[in-house]
Amino acid sequence: MFTTYFFGLYLWNKLRDSLINSRVKIDLNYIQSEVIAIELNKNNQAKFKITTSHNHCFFSKQVLLGVGIPKVRPLGMKSKIKNDILFFNDPYIPDISSSLKKIDNYILRKKSLKILIVGANASSLELLYHITNLSSFIENNNISIGLEGILSKFMSIQLGYNHKINNNMKLPNSTKINGISYGIELLLSRFIVNYSRVVINSISSTNSISLSYNLKRL
Repeated sequence: MFTTYFFGLYLWNKLRDSLINSRVKIDLNYIQSEVIAIELNKNNQAKFKITTSHNHCFFSKQVLLGVGIPKVRPLGMKSKIKNDILFFNDPYIPDISSSLKKIDNYILRKKSLKILIVGANASSLELLYHITNLSSFIENNNISIGLEGILSKFMSIQLGYNHKINNNMKLPNSTKINGISYGIELLLSRFIVNYSRVVINSISSTNSISLSYNLKRL
């Protein structure tokens, strides 16, 4: 498996867990490198030759090719964003490292803030993973992150993390992550149904359901 990002780590863990219960012996290796070429092996047309950025070559009967994500849809112009808000339309431009450095410096300067990530693909999860590992995020005990994925015009899902709840509400000798919240929103004609759950610790959580009525649709 060739991967350098969070989604690749996710696939690696999933495959590794599956192999534990597998009845067939499978040799699974993790290779952290960038693939620069995939071509048919001239000596055997049934196999592929894979070349990495380290000039290493591997041969495989099958190749699963990830082609990335669709073009990012803009959420707004920078001129419309207030001066006290750090806004990224695409954190991968010019690269994820420089965007994370700006976020890290912004957290250190503001001390207390909220972070909103809009998106539902692996890139959003990767960004969430990197932010929670920033030194400024770990030192600041009052940060919360929210992520919303719009599945359709009738349904959206939310995922959140509150660092203060995780630190202050953790039970003794517990290694589980607390402060996780998730929810779903449904648009049903004139009604809006919301369900959310907040995991405070391993023995305590809160659930809430709300029903709203849109008068504008009368």
